[in-house]
Amino acid sequence: MEIVKPTDEYVEDDFEEPGAHERLDEEIRQIFPHIVTSKNFDLLSPLLLGSIVKQSRSRLFEKYPDLGECEDTIKNKPRLRYKLLNGSKNGYKSVRLLSKDLSVFL
Repeated sequence: MEIVKPTDEYVEDDFEEPGAHERLDEEIRQIFPHIVTSKNFDLLSPLLLGSIVKQSRSRLFEKYPDLGECEDTIKNKPRLRYKLLNGSKNGYKSVRLLSKDLSVFL
């Protein structure tokens, strides 16, 4: 599991309950079981990001539940795309803890 430390890019991890990220990752994997191997990643990734934003307790900028904003952000931020692709193996904690405005830091 990737360890994420607060930096200018990440917010502090205030998911205090032990195993919280793992449970949230499992919820995402149940909704999107084959997204990384799917040829439909580019089509489904805005839904994936929207689901992660919904789990983030309003930490991520409120516009990201809008699928158009999610799609544009993923297309314009290759590091975010990589984090989403990598998330099925390593979890989505690094996405959940991104700064509120993804366009600033990625």
